[in-house]
Amino acid sequence: MKLLKLLTFSLLLIIAATSCNSNQKLQTEAPEEQPENLEDVWKLTGIVDVETNELRVLEPKDCDKCYTLKFNTDSTFSTLSSINVLGGAYKADYITNSIHIFNFGGTKIGETGDGYLWWDIFPTIQLFSMKENELRLYYNNKKNYLLFKLLEL
Repeated sequence: MKLLKLLTFSLLLIIAATSCNSNQKLQTEAPEEQPENLEDVWKLTGIVDVETNELRVLEPKDCDKCYTLKFNTDSTFSTLSSINVLGGAYKADYITNSIHIFNFGGTKIGETGDGYLWWDIFPTIQLFSMKENELRLYYNNKKNYLLFKLLEL
């Protein structure tokens, strides 16, 4: 009986030791794919019509700060339209690439050029995609997207 208990105990120790080593190996291996995140500063290139692939550059075109977007680590964002600072909160799902914009607000006073479009489009964004230094925010049932480039600070 003691021999059977000793063999069982030894076998359990061997199994436990081997499983610990494989767990350590799994933890130290790098994951195949890191999830991307939105948290950065982006500059709008323009609005793209998916069907025609036509790019519309928003006015004013010569404004470096206009149509910039910053996603923060606390799930808030800030953006600049043609003249006004706007902001809100977002929830992004990196599995489905869906994004929900809420508590969007600011002021519309003094909007110039295409600034009013920012107000109309931004709260309706539904999906996003990222590739290298490019961000696409889809709206209008994926018929259009806002095309952003990563802003080098």
